[in-house]
Amino acid sequence: MPIETSQHLLALRSQKNAQVAHNLARLWEIARHSHSAEHILKQLHPWGASGCLKFDNSLAIFIALLAVLLLLPLLAYPTLIWAQLLFLAALGLGFLSYLLYAPQAPIQEIIKALEHRMIQKRYALDYHSMPSALGRPLSSALVLSQLKQRFPIFDRGSISNDIPFFACSTWQEANGQTHQVLIFQYHYVNQLSLPSKDKQTGHSQEIHRDLWGVFIFDLDHDFSTFAVSTEHKKLPYPYHLPWHSSDIQLRERVYIGGENPLDLAKKITPSLSLKLANFFARRRGELYIDQEQNILCYLGREDLMSMTKQEKKIDDISALRGHLRTLRLPQLERLQQQLLVLLE
Repeated sequence: MPIETSQHLLALRSQKNAQVAHNLARLWEIARHSHSAEHILKQLHPWGASGCLKFDNSLAIFIALLAVLLLLPLLAYPTLIWAQLLFLAALGLGFLSYLLYAPQAPIQEIIKALEHRMIQKRYALDYHSMPSALGRPLSSALVLSQLKQRFPIFDRGSISNDIPFFACSTWQEANGQTHQVLIFQYHYVNQLSLPSKDKQTGHSQEIHRDLWGVFIFDLDHDFSTFAVSTEHKKLPYPYHLPWHSSDIQLRERVYIGGENPLDLAKKITPSLSLKLANFFARRRGELYIDQEQNILCYLGREDLMSMTKQEKKIDDISALRGHLRTLRLPQLERLQQQLLVLLE
């Protein structure tokens, strides 16, 4: 019977969407209480029940199409009563379709939350926190302000110079020595004046730019205070005195400056020169070392929090697990590897 068939299809749809809602609730529990990246992946396999992550909206779409069809007679015969009654029926069906439709936004929301959690656990990131090497600061804003004043490279913006994102972590060298690091995003805004056609009145436009970098604390190396920049510009004080390397390739790629060129000649050994040349071979940015505070600061163009993502559509738990398993921050991994080699 058509009625029995309709009831069966409606029951199947309700069961399927209820299972998807249950899956979302389980995923939120995993996102909240997971303590490692491996723990997240283990919780996703085996899943047990149906792992569907897509609400079934076929009934809602069918009813919406039916409502549209019922509107057509009103366009042809707007004065007839039966066409007006069909119009009222179409409004009712449209409202019913709206009530039955289950948006997919909650699914995308939990996927983003799991991505965020996976990256946090895989790279041991503590978002919007300061490394313990800085003690217990009264406020993160105060510490960031002090770091920005210590390294004279955060004045590119004429309107604003902000660090909207930062996260602390710990990196380990091959010899076992660990360093506390602060990964950050530097956002600055400049104002550009644009003349009008009559050259009498003009308007201004704000130009927003983003750079990414890291602070590395507790350097246990015999470095001198120096800076290296691929922009070949005169560096600010106390990195203002130029030093010219005997390495032709390094001299062509970067500009090196410090507060004591004689000390730089002793501390920048051929081995360190080679490391610097390799580091800046395919990288544009600036590297500053503050010997007094034992802090390294690197600032570059690469988005360190840019994730590699699969293009495959995620519509079940298996696809979600495969996506999370391959989730990486390639720019951050590459920078970490190269900076640790530089510090060896």
